[in-house]
Amino acid sequence: MEYRILDYEIKNKGRISDALGVIFGLGKVRRSYILDLFGFGNKANIKFLNYYLKDCLRIFITSYTYILGSPLRLNIKRNIEFYVNVWAYRGLRFKAGLPMRGQNTRSNAKSIKYTVNFFQLNKW
Repeated sequence: MEYRILDYEIKNKGRISDALGVIFGLGKVRRSYILDLFGFGNKANIKFLNYYLKDCLRIFITSYTYILGSPLRLNIKRNIEFYVNVWAYRGLRFKAGLPMRGQNTRSNAKSIKYTVNFFQLNKW
């Protein structure tokens, strides 16, 4: 049986930290913080949680102060569009498909061209 947190399907098998890793914006540090807050270990299995604990976990994550899920994706997309629209250096580098933070492009940055289309900004 699966349940939903922030429009993400959480499977009822495996570790709790791995199950929460599905949510966009919850990295390792935030997941371990949540597990420590609830008193679970890092190897706690999600199938041993009862409905009450799952509901408490869902309520805590939805009322979390950080931006998670699709609003975070939208925020990242808006930031990139802003850099492109104001003709900032980072925006031009993003538009050209090159690294934005000063990395060497002669021998590196082979994979950046594949990751640029992740957000698919079609306004250009």
